[in-house]
Amino acid sequence: VQRTNLDNILLEMKAPVNIPPFRASIKDGYAMKSTGFSGSKRVLGYIAAGDVPTSLPLAEDECYKINTGAPLPLEADCVVQVEDTKLLQLDKNGQESLVDIMLEPQAGLDVRPVGFDLSANDRIFPALDPSPVVVKSLLASVGNKLVISKPRVAIVSTGSELLSPRDQLTPGKIFDSNTTMLTELLLYFGFNCMHTSVLSDNFEQTRESLLDLFEEVDFVICSGGVSMGDKDFVKSVLEDLKFKIHCGRVNIKPGKPMTFASRNDKYFFGLPGNPVSAFVTFHLFALPAIRFAAGWDRCKCSLPVLNVK
Repeated sequence: VQRTNLDNILLEMKAPVNIPPFRASIKDGYAMKSTGFSGSKRVLGYIAAGDVPTSLPLAEDECYKINTGAPLPLEADCVVQVEDTKLLQLDKNGQESLVDIMLEPQAGLDVRPVGFDLSANDRIFPALDPSPVVVKSLLASVGNKLVISKPRVAIVSTGSELLSPRDQLTPGKIFDSNTTMLTELLLYFGFNCMHTSVLSDNFEQTRESLLDLFEEVDFVICSGGVSMGDKDFVKSVLEDLKFKIHCGRVNIKPGKPMTFASRNDKYFFGLPGNPVSAFVTFHLFALPAIRFAAGWDRCKCSLPVLNVK
């Protein structure tokens, strides 16, 4: 399976900024100098998250009311949480003007220093994590716009008896559940389905559909049409399209008719039509291949193995 060199790209990436880029308050409270003592302090103003750090002079008997995540004044070095204070006085505009600090301030109290989470020029990923949640959120936290490409996948179900769940049930037909199941499994594991379709048991229609799909996608995951019935045309269509069929059966149950074929950098997984068999073979065969193509480390592509008696 062709894959990206995503591992190397991520491991070489350095943080362009500090996180946080300023000294930030950990609590809602009052920012002040730790050299001042407890007792009453004059409230000079209010600092909210997103404000520019103030560089105005700050006396030991003065403080600023501050929100969680807001930048400390340049002359402040600690924050006393609201729970350890008592409001003494409001000004004529109803704003806090005098507050009682009920504990001794200490340098660094409830302050997150610059670069506490991640320092500029540090490696963003000291170790790789295959989870797209981890990768994307860490890249976003440093403002990185790297677009991580994913394999393009289409889901196909075959069978003239199949109806979309939105159709009206008619005699001799059943509702198709595999397309929905496989699409949701892809989403659950962090991949997108670009196209879904239900095909009749017809050689020409199956051939034309697969030919069109492989113009747009890297993987086609098909359920049904790979067993030994007279209307199972998928394998003969693949041969006609010059795909190499690497396996047409696997020695497991459920899932025996599972088929895998490829042509250059295009890959086809033919899963059995039975929903349980399709569910099992997706996890054992299709998912690891898609993860590998997405750049996952080989040892993390398959599901965990538990040894039990």
